[in-house]
Amino acid sequence: MPLPYVHSYEIESTKSGLKIPVINGIHLHSLYDPEKEAKDLIQENLGMLRQKKAILVFGLGLGYHLKELVSFLKNQWGNDFLIAVIEPLEQTVTECEKLGLLPPENVLIFSGMEISELYANQAFTEFLLKKPGILPHPPSLSFFNDYFKDLMLQRAKKKLKNTIDLIENPEIKKYLSAFSGDLSLDSFFSGQLAHKTPLNSPYDFLFHALRGIKERV
Repeated sequence: MPLPYVHSYEIESTKSGLKIPVINGIHLHSLYDPEKEAKDLIQENLGMLRQKKAILVFGLGLGYHLKELVSFLKNQWGNDFLIAVIEPLEQTVTECEKLGLLPPENVLIFSGMEISELYANQAFTEFLLKKPGILPHPPSLSFFNDYFKDLMLQRAKKKLKNTIDLIENPEIKKYLSAFSGDLSLDSFFSGQLAHKTPLNSPYDFLFHALRGIKERV
């Protein structure tokens, strides 16, 4: 799926002087108090955040919710946490950087990437293996609804041949190519792989990785 079309992008100021992005005329944060809005989002997701050290965030905006999330996870886990943010617009990330709104550590940003690019990105697929909790930024999720919906649907439709396409190591590709590419991951794990002699080190990790991906789809 191509990236969402943006015909206008502006930065406005709230009454308290905070900046907020306005995309196609839609405000991606509260006009009145984006910081309180961010705190409320964290409060609404406390149950999940108290259990997960890895969090996948849908949408960056200007990062007010990200700042609150980092603060909460630091209090909860110390430095033992990791956040990945998927933001369709690179311009938003650039604006955050200019305004100094991006946390300096424990945050991965994936921006301006089509869905196929995301799943071909090793850092992203490795992050998914951590079984992250998902924290959507509601205005971003609403605005980029088709993009994020496609992201989730593609995860659900993976076949073995799609997974092979994401692997760079030629020996692993060759090994997996011995199986039918039309197998679903479920069939692969319950049938073919169950009766296949595991590879020896250093490739045993592959099976754990693929099982992890299966559990996320």
